[in-house]
Amino acid sequence: MRRFTVALTANNNSGPFTIFWKNGYDYELAFLENGNDAVGITANQLSLGLTVYTPFEISEILVQNNKETCDNFSRIIPPTRTFPEIPIIS
Repeated sequence: MRRFTVALTANNNSGPFTIFWKNGYDYELAFLENGNDAVGITANQLSLGLTVYTPFEISEILVQNNKETCDNFSRIIPPTRTFPEIPIIS
């Protein structure tokens, strides 16, 4: 699993929020350090930074504002995994 700290510092929406991860075409719920799904997140939690866990191979993290009058999404593109170059000895 990969660990990310998600923070929205310029957030003026009240929420609640849900955090998803995407791999290919599917969105799945991220989960928190305590093992719970990343749902019902408050604006205060996001302003402080919230640790979420995802599988290694994801293409983006999506923070969705679930308030009925909002359809706001924040997309976060995580860095890709890099592997150290292993010299070949012959």
